[in-house]
Amino acid sequence: MKARELIELNQRITDIMIEIRLDGTRLLDCLLIGLDVGRIPPNPRTVPEDISRIGSSYLDYNRRMAGYIEKSINARDDKKDYYQVKLDRIPKKWLDLEVYSWNVWPASKVGINVRSWSGFNGERLNLVCLPSGDDMTIKHPKQAEEKDDQIEGQTDIFDFIGGADDNT
Repeated sequence: MKARELIELNQRITDIMIEIRLDGTRLLDCLLIGLDVGRIPPNPRTVPEDISRIGSSYLDYNRRMAGYIEKSINARDDKKDYYQVKLDRIPKKWLDLEVYSWNVWPASKVGINVRSWSGFNGERLNLVCLPSGDDMTIKHPKQAEEKDDQIEGQTDIFDFIGGADDNT
């Protein structure tokens, strides 16, 4: 079953955590999306920077922050009087992952003005999915973008000595 199919079955989902785990056990990547779980906490979750770092310690410097997207994925969080999951707000590559296991918890209403009213019965879906082989990296607006300091037309040392850009 694909993540998309499981999410479509429950229109009360307001927050989603998708973990990609090799063989369902070793963490490769993670996406947290929704108004609650999508907020970057003071100590954000980290994932291995590449497949060679799987199983490395949380103290390892070759880790990166998991994907956090703080936006509404349900009509109820958009102040509507009904629940409806908005799949177009979830990255497509993550929706196409094969589900390994899943569970559902009540979604948090603490600290969020939109959800502070009574009658909110949203749910948080936690998925463990198998890797697809695609690059699943989420770009965070709060993280600095890597800049290429090279000016257009400028020569590079590797043009003369070969190496990084050369397939030899």
